[in-house]
Amino acid sequence: MPIAVKRARRTVKFCADLSTQAEYDRATAALTEAQRADGQMLNSSPVTRDAAAEVQALEERMKAATIDFEIEAQRRDKWQAFEAAHPPREGDKTDEQFTIDISSLDEVIARSIVAITDHEGNEVDFDPRTEWAELADEMSDGQWQDFAMAVLAVNRGVKGAPFSQVASRVIRASATD
Repeated sequence: MPIAVKRARRTVKFCADLSTQAEYDRATAALTEAQRADGQMLNSSPVTRDAAAEVQALEERMKAATIDFEIEAQRRDKWQAFEAAHPPREGDKTDEQFTIDISSLDEVIARSIVAITDHEGNEVDFDPRTEWAELADEMSDGQWQDFAMAVLAVNRGVKGAPFSQVASRVIRASATD
């Protein structure tokens, strides 16, 4: 009987509206300042509560604009062929570090996206084969790097079932309660 293989997957959280980041930074600074002004008070002042509410409102706005992209590893033969076809560019330190032409990853990122959902888990109407290039051009380099690192991680780094020591400790501790 053949063994069914399910390749490694990772989720990349992509916030489509980072325009609120500066507003969020100001709100968290205001919250920190309000907490500092409260000093050792047991209960937060109305100013601190209002600042905290503003931070949470901005977090909700950003969460509502966040899309989950599920990235799946390529078959080993396809990934090896991709790497062989895209060696590091001469003199490019990043390429040399990752032993691949990083700029070529858009090609494989689009093929690796297997599911796209919004913050509520609803499917997003997006065809990575035809729409990825435009989206990749619109996002920041930091956002693109999240996708690139996810593709590299699932194709190069995941070898076995994960094990969470934290979860194991919590379960063991609650079993003794």
